[in-house]
Amino acid sequence: MARWRLKLPRNPPLPTRIPPILRTRTSKIDHRGELIKPNTPRLWNAKRRIKTSHGLTAPQLQLYRQNRLPAWREHVSPDVLSFIDAQQPPLTPSQLLRLLASPAAYFSHPHNVPASSRKQVYLPQFSITLTRTPHNPPSFATFHVPLWFSKLDLRSYLLSLYNVPVLAIRSFVTPAKIKADMRRGRRFIDRAPSKKKMTVQLVEPFIWPEEVSDFAEWEKDEYWRVGRAQVEIQREEGTWGKFNADLRHRRAISQQARDLVNGGRVWRSTWMQLPAQRRVLEGVADVVPIKTQAVEEKSVKGKGIV
Repeated sequence: MARWRLKLPRNPPLPTRIPPILRTRTSKIDHRGELIKPNTPRLWNAKRRIKTSHGLTAPQLQLYRQNRLPAWREHVSPDVLSFIDAQQPPLTPSQLLRLLASPAAYFSHPHNVPASSRKQVYLPQFSITLTRTPHNPPSFATFHVPLWFSKLDLRSYLLSLYNVPVLAIRSFVTPAKIKADMRRGRRFIDRAPSKKKMTVQLVEPFIWPEEVSDFAEWEKDEYWRVGRAQVEIQREEGTWGKFNADLRHRRAISQQARDLVNGGRVWRSTWMQLPAQRRVLEGVADVVPIKTQAVEEKSVKGKGIV
């Protein structure tokens, strides 16, 4: 009996992709005007076409392949030529041919540019949150940090990114509560991840801005009113509205009944109320008040009209 095995494709590891960034000026000059660091070779990107940077044309490239263009360095832009001379070890003939054919296409691939000529960009994979603590003085700030974060990490983070020196740091971990969960008739004990906070003492005090209390500019009340109305309409038109009574309609009917019992409203049959409503809608007459309706009802009963 043959046994079949599921063979999964083995994907090769993806190379680290560091995008090349265009550098137009990387030199450093001190206050005396002396050059400390010269300009590094300018880099290209396929999305940033540079008209001043060019290699060889098609006829010149054909002559270069046939070794009939000894003065090819005179036809290449200086930035491309400086990049070729700065490579250690030097470029292979195939790499040099691809570079001279199209510098933009060559430098669009990150692996063609050495890491020393690229700007290294490191994006953090964690988040730090500054919390509002009105009970603390302005010289103290509290942060929510990952559990593996140390005091040295937070000090370096604040100093390197925000240029905020600190005097002291205190850290504490708040364990989460234990919760019992019933799954498939069995009881499981679970606990959420703990939370770590760090309180730093700042050199310069930081005062939080005042909290926004008036949200009329952003129409907060209208936003929540429309949201509640949409949820109510969806409930009435959905399954919940089909299998449950309309409580709003029931309350309106009960209120009308109470008004009739208390004498606040006079009951009139439909054939007596329709003409008045029609006249009001057409604009011929105004709305008849309750007292006038009661007087008309008494006069109609006195005349014996049913």
